[in-house]
Amino acid sequence: MLDEYGNPISKANNKILASGYSHSAASLTKPVFKGWNWTGGSPDDDIVANLPVIRQRSRQLTMEAPIIAGLYKTLTINAVGDGLRPEPTPDADFLGMSEEDVKNWKSSVLRLWETFAESTACDLYHRDNFYELTRLVFRAQQEAGDVFVTMPRFERRNAPFALKIQVIEADCCADPDAVERIERERQGNDIYGGVEISQWGDVVGYWFYTGHPLAKRRPHAFRHNENNYPRWIFIPAYGAETGLPNVLHLMESERPGQRRGIPIIAPVVELALTLDRYIKAEAVAAQIQAMFTLVVTSENPDAVAGEMEGLEGGEGERLTDGDDNLIALGNGIVQYARPGESVQAVNPTRPTTSFEPFIKSILQMMGPSVGVPYELLVQLYQSSFSASQAANNVARSNFKVKRSGLVNDFCQPVYEAFMDEAVMRGWIEAPGYFDNVVIRRSYARAKWNGPGMPHIDLGKSAQNYEKLTALGYATASEATSELTGGNYYENIQER
Repeated sequence: MLDEYGNPISKANNKILASGYSHSAASLTKPVFKGWNWTGGSPDDDIVANLPVIRQRSRQLTMEAPIIAGLYKTLTINAVGDGLRPEPTPDADFLGMSEEDVKNWKSSVLRLWETFAESTACDLYHRDNFYELTRLVFRAQQEAGDVFVTMPRFERRNAPFALKIQVIEADCCADPDAVERIERERQGNDIYGGVEISQWGDVVGYWFYTGHPLAKRRPHAFRHNENNYPRWIFIPAYGAETGLPNVLHLMESERPGQRRGIPIIAPVVELALTLDRYIKAEAVAAQIQAMFTLVVTSENPDAVAGEMEGLEGGEGERLTDGDDNLIALGNGIVQYARPGESVQAVNPTRPTTSFEPFIKSILQMMGPSVGVPYELLVQLYQSSFSASQAANNVARSNFKVKRSGLVNDFCQPVYEAFMDEAVMRGWIEAPGYFDNVVIRRSYARAKWNGPGMPHIDLGKSAQNYEKLTALGYATASEATSELTGGNYYENIQER
């Protein structure tokens, strides 16, 4: 029996029979899908509501799991290294600049940029220079899912630029107290995860906690002026007059309408924790197996302490956590137990033959999720040259994407803010800079160079790039950036 559109209809309940994906991925009757909690929600429900737990677990694994700590270092070293440096590339044709004008203009801009970027005066907290801040921002984004940067301006002694960079940890952007939230909601705005959006969905601004929500001690200002000290600060996303960003929100969007970023290890947190515990358990078992310990039952417990002190070279001792029932194992020693106690010897066969294959299998599964192949994750190349080169090519693609996101979300906006101030102060000649958005963009364009991408054989890679540049498939500047991370034009000038 068919309906008017030709779809089959059940005679029993006169309903259209299931078809298409209802027999496979959307099936509600197949045994394989039983017990699967597949229901989901909006980006806010699935992501923002769970971020506090994911962030803290991500940081905890960073502090205690060597593989995760190594992952972040590998990503940071290859994507950022010792810093990303700009190569000013003004649109000479549009601006009517000659080749000599472009050369002189680049030199002037780079001279001022180095004055700004190589000094810790550019950091609001006066700790890091721009290149160190770039590493900090990238690492924080990968570990916490996102990070925030503000660019306040104020004069500082011995600092030529008023522009400052403030890096704010992800936890500090959160929902404000009820009073502030209710007032904003009356205007038709919605606040969740510290991000305020209008009724149209565009970001209006961000709410920041003035201290740190996870801090065990209150900020100094709280202790002396708790009633009047502002706990929450609202910063508009863009300037009302300029339309330029007040806050840089670094995150990777995975869903439309997503407000907050997700830590990179979120999909593998469970695997990483299991792996870390397994490795430590195997290490402890191997340590116990290496010990030769005899436990003797004594009828005189008062003599235990004296006899243990009399052992020459004895390393055993009762644990000092207040529990006398616990006895520490030692190497080649004799220890005494309490009367009536007996201890059964444990002889673990460690490490097991499956230890290394299991570790390797887990890391190979984790690699694609975090964008780092197994070889780079463990920094061990044991495959053929072609296989290792293929792994490096995969990693390079991921590093390029990471670097591109960092440039677009952090480096270029800071560079443009630097250019704004340099032009306003008259240190850079840029006619029409503030008259037109296109002209401003034409002056503020820049290529960003970072460390060279990983290569198995640098000589072979150089030969390949020599052929590519000869055929016109790549430029000498691109080849220099890929191979060494340097600046081709500076190299030519130096030579």
